[in-house]
Order: sequence, then C-alpha cells, then structure tokens
Amino acid sequence: MLRPGFEPGISDSKGVASPDTRLQIPAVASSSLLSLTTTQMNWDKYKEYLYTNLRPNTARLALKYGKDYSYVIERMDIKDLLVLPSAKQRHIMKALANLAKYNGVYEQWNTLRRQHKLKWSSTNTLDIFERIMNNGTSYDKMLEYIKQLLAVLPRSHANVVIFATLTGLRPVEACNSVRLIHTDLSNYLNSDLFILEHFKWKHLFIRSTKKSFISVMTDRLLQIAKTADHQSYTSIYAYLHKRHLPMRMNYCRKIFGTHLRYCGIESEMVNLLEGRISPEIFVRHYWSPNMKQDIERVRKAIDSLADQLA
Repeated sequence: MLRPGFEPGISDSKGVASPDTRLQIPAVASSSLLSLTTTQMNWDKYKEYLYTNLRPNTARLALKYGKDYSYVIERMDIKDLLVLPSAKQRHIMKALANLAKYNGVYEQWNTLRRQHKLKWSSTNTLDIFERIMNNGTSYDKMLEYIKQLLAVLPRSHANVVIFATLTGLRPVEACNSVRLIHTDLSNYLNSDLFILEHFKWKHLFIRSTKKSFISVMTDRLLQIAKTADHQSYTSIYAYLHKRHLPMRMNYCRKIFGTHLRYCGIESEMVNLLEGRISPEIFVRHYWSPNMKQDIERVRKAIDSLADQLA
C-alpha cells in the first residue's frame, strides 16, 4: 500500500520530486468566462431577453453597449472603461451587468468591477460643483430653450413639453401620464387632493432606480394634458432632429425642481414630487408634512411657472 502523499510520478521514495515531474496544479475553471464570444452569442435571443425585462430605450442602450463592449467580459479586462467619461462609463457598466447576468458570469464581473473601484454613481463633489456653476445650463437659459422649443413644435407636441415642465416628470413618464389622463382619469386622479397618483401604476412609474409617486395638478395643467399627444416623445425627437435642433427635454425636470425651490418649497417635498425619497433619518422617520397645505403651496408655484412659459 502506498503511503499517503507518495504517488507514482510525483516523488521518489525519499519525497524528492523527479526531474521530469511537472507540478500538478489544478486549473481554475474558466470555461464560463470564455463561453461568451461574439460568434457564439445569440444576439437575437439576447435582444428578446432585454426587451422582455427592460423598458425599450434602456433595452436599446443595453444591446448597443453590450455588443460594443462584450469583449470586456470575454477577456475579463476592464481597462478600456477606466478612461471613459463617468456618465458613459455607468451606461456601459449597466449594459455589461445585464450581459453578465444573461451569461451566468455576473459574480465574476462584479468582482472585477469592485477590484477596479468602479461605482454605479459618481460621488465626485467637484463634478457636481462644476455642473452647478455651469452657466450654459442656468435656470434662465434652460427656460429660454424650452420657450424656443414650444415655439417650433406643433401644439399637441408642445403640450407634452409643457406638461413635463409643470410636473417634473421624465419624458417617457410624462407621455405615460398623458396617456392615462386620456384613458383612465377617474382612477388616476385623486379628486380630493387634485393630484395624479402614479404609484398605482407600478409597472409604469415605480422602476428599480427611477420612480414617480404623485404629481400636483391645476385646472390649466389638466387641460394642457388633455390636448397633448401621449405618443409624441419619439415624434418630438424626430421633428427636432430633422430640423437639426437639439432634444433637451431633461431641462423640464431641472426647471421644475429649481423653480419650486425658488418658491420656498422644501427640498423634501421637491424630492417627493420628483420621485426621490431621501435616506436621511429625518425624512424616513420624522418628516410628517401637512400634505393638503403643502400641495396648495406647490400648486401656486406651478401656476407661476406656467405663467413664465406662456
């Protein structure tokens, strides 16, 4: 019987390795990491997976960046991402996370991401400061751009932009909201508080990272929504693109939040109306606003913003 630890081809009787013996080091299983190649990947099936689980625009970006940067996961080499602007870097990271989950290598991808200290959100306070100080996107300049936009768009499309500016909703959310106003207003509008209750339609407004809970209405705003085209987001983009004009509907949300703060509405209420719940202990455990009174204050602020857009 062979003594434990002494096996043929590994050592001689004295425990000294034979000259022609190679070290028997177990190889790390890498087949799962190398299984993703552009030739093996069924991109049509992956596209179907993305559009089933994500919103169309998110799925489109995930597919685009997944194809362009699939080699990052093939090689588990993340260096090319380190030199990209932070915003693009995060879009690509999200796309690669979806691709890694689909191919069963998410843990390896996430380990690699953490090793290089890549984060999902930026905490660079200098970047935030520079954005605030950027005169190119000051409140007045953004408002001027929206007014120029309203002047060139057909009225049904322009009303979507006005609605987005007076509610603080994201472009797709604004279109979904207008559609519900057209089709299911009785269930959508809380007539006592005169607010739209987005939270009832979780599949439309309560997403993993982007949420909308309520929007304060006015009579004028409701009439604007009723004459708006809820299918117009892509139409607005196409209309402006054809005329070589920039599409910056993200300004609507910034104008809304900034205007409410100018009118003395507390940050906690602005955050709530823009779909954010602060992690602060005060907000989560102690903030108890008089909603009816605060909503009336917001309503007055919305009316004053509507006057600026007129």
